[in-house]
Amino acid sequence: MDLAIGLSAVAVVVSIGSALFAKRAADETKELRKIESERRHTERTPMFGTEIEEVSSGQWYRMWLTLEKEESIDSVEVEIIDGNDVYFGDGQTGVDPGVGRTKSARWGQMTIGTKEVAWRVVVGPDAATQMRLRVTSTIGDENWRVLLTVPLPSTYDVAQSVW
Repeated sequence: MDLAIGLSAVAVVVSIGSALFAKRAADETKELRKIESERRHTERTPMFGTEIEEVSSGQWYRMWLTLEKEESIDSVEVEIIDGNDVYFGDGQTGVDPGVGRTKSARWGQMTIGTKEVAWRVVVGPDAATQMRLRVTSTIGDENWRVLLTVPLPSTYDVAQSVW
């Protein structure tokens, strides 16, 4: 009988040890999966290019946003986060109508390398030499935020400074 009790005790200890080992292995697997998922998310971060194009002899400007790397995205939102006297012009696709001096604009799908996303940008006389944009892009249920610095054209009027 003592042998049976001893074997039972050993069996209990072995099964507890096995359960603890299995839980630890499961936790490590879960952690590795999380790390791998975060790494993959970082690798898939979209890269964008911007270009400011003068239109109508500087009456207004067009800002092009180009997807340069990774994969096509489902949607994009652009926010001017600093840029005194710079805003998206009213009455265009992706800009809320009637708001005036809007600092954000949206667009649907973007494909890599195509010059298809553009907004009219108003650059006032008090604008700095650059603006920063926060670009939030989406693929499925994943989101990325990227900060871009965009050089702005000078709107300084030399003729006005002389008079």
